[in-house]
Amino acid sequence: MAHRKARDWAVTLGISTTIALTGCGTSTPASTASETQHTTAQDASATASQATSSPAQSENTQAASRGAKQTTGALTETYTSPDGSYSVKYPSSWQATTDKGYLELTSPDGSVTGHVSATGTYGPGEEWFTDHHLDHMTSYPAERLTELLGTTVGLYSGFKAGDSPEQDFVAHGLSQVNASGMVSLGKTDSKEELWASFEQTGVNTTGKALTDAEAAKAAEKAVKSENGVTTQAILKSVEITPEASPEPPAQGEAEALTETYTAPDGRYSLKYPASWTAKTDKGYLELTSPSGEFTGRVATTDVRPATEEWFTTTRTMGDGGVESPITEQLGSQVSTYSAYVHSPESADKDLALYGLTQVNSSGMVSLLDGSGTGELWVEFTATPPTVTNQALSHEEAKEILNKVDTTFQDVPTVKAILQSIRLGDAAVSVG
Repeated sequence: MAHRKARDWAVTLGISTTIALTGCGTSTPASTASETQHTTAQDASATASQATSSPAQSENTQAASRGAKQTTGALTETYTSPDGSYSVKYPSSWQATTDKGYLELTSPDGSVTGHVSATGTYGPGEEWFTDHHLDHMTSYPAERLTELLGTTVGLYSGFKAGDSPEQDFVAHGLSQVNASGMVSLGKTDSKEELWASFEQTGVNTTGKALTDAEAAKAAEKAVKSENGVTTQAILKSVEITPEASPEPPAQGEAEALTETYTAPDGRYSLKYPASWTAKTDKGYLELTSPSGEFTGRVATTDVRPATEEWFTTTRTMGDGGVESPITEQLGSQVSTYSAYVHSPESADKDLALYGLTQVNSSGMVSLLDGSGTGELWVEFTATPPTVTNQALSHEEAKEILNKVDTTFQDVPTVKAILQSIRLGDAAVSVG
């Protein structure tokens, strides 16, 4: 799916509160009246987390609910995706097209068009994330999706100015927090998301660009119209079909460490299972588990120099490791550790990391010999089971890291390999 650029997003709920979202979800109060009149559609996502927080928004919710009961047509038809991952209801009077592997809908008068799709089948282009700005947002909870996913999902509606007055429209959709108008499909080891987006045209019949006040009234009128209320009802009907949740496979015991690797200069050694693929042609040891879950490298930094990114990339640390036998050899505390590494490029390159470290050494272990300045650098990495291409908060990252630690079958063996590492006599004697 499209790469999502890092940015701070300002999102308005109603006209009274502005939430400034960063990767950590920090909020700041609105500073000007104009700020409270604008929002960004890709951050309809942020409205999800705030959908029940303000009195004004609660009134919007109640009004929309009352309108849905009064004016929406009966949702008599049901569409279920080919893989059964989601379903949506809609009125029989709306034209439905399903031959592309997802649902496209058009209202009887043709003024509302939209779709509900999985991004693996039909997803947004880059412009969705960079140029889909909406004004005069309203939002309220999507209770059923929130219940199914266990995380807040909201409906949003907002005004979008087109290239000409005739092209102005009101957008309607679904979003999770920080999800840029997307909803996780909740599939294990998948970044596929649900994209539900509708455009309601004919909202500007004046033939001229609207002022903020006029645009606000046009948006409100569209949202409360029969087509607007029906569109919201369609979105509220969307359901995710949760994957069957089998018990995670038991991790079991670590594999037997039958093989031994000793560095060419004798400064360190370790043990590993015969089933793991070992490469030594670069002057250090590279390991890959049979399942492909983990890859690892054990080297000194004079043979494999550490990169700048190793020291600057953001990490969420795990709950703590255990003391390594190297502690006794060095007379200085050395421990195993785990961390969630937040890639500076994109979230789909995040990693779960296991290694050895001294206190405040950024994942390095000092060597006390006088032969050079090299340190021992140990890293075993796996791709974490994230479900969206979004930057994660530290709390979310720690939750995923705990899942790796308790469910990935190679973790016990990785930890055993780390505990098998020893320094050679030369590496622990000061020259």
